[in-house]
Amino acid sequence: MTYRTIVVGTDGSSTARLAEGRAAQLAKAHDARLIIATAYRGDADRAAEVLAASADAAREAWPRVEVRAVRGEPAEAMVALSRDEGADLLVVGNKGMTGRVAFLLGSVPDLISHSAPCDLLIVRTSSGDAADRAGKAYRRMLVATDGSSTSLQAVRLAHRLGERIGAMPVLFYAGHPKTADIVFAEVAHAYLPAGMLQRSSSRGEPADAICRMAQVEDYDLIVLGNRGMLGGRFHFGTIPNRVSHQAPTDLLIVKTTSSEIDDLANGEGAVVRIDGASIAAYRDDAGTVHRLSARCPHMGCIVGWNADDRTWDCPCHGSRYDALGAVIHGPATTGLASADEAAD
Repeated sequence: MTYRTIVVGTDGSSTARLAEGRAAQLAKAHDARLIIATAYRGDADRAAEVLAASADAAREAWPRVEVRAVRGEPAEAMVALSRDEGADLLVVGNKGMTGRVAFLLGSVPDLISHSAPCDLLIVRTSSGDAADRAGKAYRRMLVATDGSSTSLQAVRLAHRLGERIGAMPVLFYAGHPKTADIVFAEVAHAYLPAGMLQRSSSRGEPADAICRMAQVEDYDLIVLGNRGMLGGRFHFGTIPNRVSHQAPTDLLIVKTTSSEIDDLANGEGAVVRIDGASIAAYRDDAGTVHRLSARCPHMGCIVGWNADDRTWDCPCHGSRYDALGAVIHGPATTGLASADEAAD
């Protein structure tokens, strides 16, 4: 996993500056292109001043900085810019994410979280110790998993991110300890390095348990997948959405699902829902979309997209398929069926 293009949104405020600083840290760690962007409605000169000051500050940590002023509403502008620039990571501050639910659903970071076309890092900029935290590198990451193929993608990214920035990923499952052991074994079987990671579990409602563990154990970053986030900002009950509003620290929401096939970039795959069916959709480098059944022929588990290797991987028993569905290794002996065959 490598972030090649990172976009960070700013409004020139002191809290936004903390998000800019975190984005610059990650850009340096990944040798990435950093784009600092601001949205404006009428005063283009003011937007230029904001960007100039932000760029000067960011270049103290990392020189590869570009700026963009985008006319329009902030959330829509940041999402569109990230898509147009092919961003791998979008960074925003959490201003407006805490407080009464009635007001949270219209905040800029909340709107972005439900339509981000890439991974999204929400930097906790509103707490009393935010400045102190923002100045330190991530050291411990709490990686939420439930054993699903989508959460496995978040585990993969967290493991490789940890290797790059020197942070320790700790797998976390919310539920009964015996179930946690089963989940951790399945994740380790599907992704061998996961078996070497530290593990932790806690009973309780998942979102509450994740946030409580992050606070009690003083984690620097929570990592989880975006399943349930796309397709409407009123999905307040989904786990990643609840965590996004309650997280006591920074939160990385990994893009593990796409809302529509049209969202896929060339070379990208995702499991999408079409008429109630799980479809493994892959857009090749020429732009052609290939649709397969997402059900593993071995035991019927739903496969997940491995963006690093461009493969479909089954989290249950380790079967692996190439991007077009052919078996790479078993226990499955037949490839993924085409979506049309599966519907018959």
